Amino acid sequence: MYLMHEYGEERVLPLIEDFLTARATRKPSPHTLQAYRRDLLAIAGLVAEHSGPPLPLPALPLAALTPRALRAAFARYAAPRAATSVARAWSTWNGFFTFLVAEGHVVGNPMPAVDRP
Repeated sequence: MYLMHEYGEERVLPLIEDFLTARATRKPSPHTLQAYRRDLLAIAGLVAEHSGPPLPLPALPLAALTPRALRAAFARYAAPRAATSVARAWSTWNGFFTFLVAEGHVVGNPMPAVDRP
C-alpha cells in the first residue's frame, strides 16, 4: 500500500493546492502553473468520475489514487490527446507524488506503474 495509514482519508484537492503553492517558489510562468493545475484536476476528475460509486471531485480521497485507478484515468485521458500532452500530465503527476512522499502523505510514488508515452 502506498498510503500512510493516518493520511488515507485526506482529500486530493487541498493537496493539489499545497503542491502548486510549493511549485510557485520555483517561479514558473503563470501558464506553467495553470497547466499543472489542469493536468492534476483532469486526472483527479477522471478518478473521481470512475470511482465506484462516482464521487464529486472535492470528496476524492487520497486513498482513491491507486496505481490501478491512475492507469485507467491516464488511459481515458490519453485517448483524445497528443502524446506530448499525456507525457506532460504524467510528469506533473510524478512531481505531485514526489511532493506527497516528501511531505509524508504517502510512502511511495505509484507513477512508475502508469505507462508514459
